[in-house]
Amino acid sequence: MTTTSIIMTIICLALIAFCCWAIFKRANNDHKAKTQYDERQNVIRGRGYMFGFWTVLVFLGILFIMETFGITLPVAPFSLGFIGAILGATVMSVYTVWKGAYWGLNNNRKQYIIIFAFLLLFNLIPIIGAWKTEGFPNVIQGTSLVNIGVEVMLIALGAALLLRQLKDKNEEAEG
Repeated sequence: MTTTSIIMTIICLALIAFCCWAIFKRANNDHKAKTQYDERQNVIRGRGYMFGFWTVLVFLGILFIMETFGITLPVAPFSLGFIGAILGATVMSVYTVWKGAYWGLNNNRKQYIIIFAFLLLFNLIPIIGAWKTEGFPNVIQGTSLVNIGVEVMLIALGAALLLRQLKDKNEEAEG
């Protein structure tokens, strides 16, 4: 890799990070980049981060044990690291949704749901592209597995949000 390509990669990543920051800043009602939570939410989110952290550690432990015994998966090692992070983020997100601490005090839920839907569709592009050009086995073996992991995470998050909303409506109707 040449110095120019490294510099261009860094510039592109910085531009993407800036765009993400601007989008999420706009998605908050007070247009601040940081989401605000009350004390109860912070306690629940802390517990969710703990569960997510332990999920990643257990996942890595399983991978280390598998490697020790020579068990290999037909998956790119690069993808496995991201899958562990995605698993941890999924556990944390679903836990905080179920405990009622996912949405911040200043979040515009409709705008966030639009962002999640866009991410869901955006992550389908490399999966479909790899499937068309390489076939399904190569999609699983390649870096598109990360996109599949993100899709599963967003679907799990959406399902948790929907179930939580139904639970809240049932509790309001009963009480």
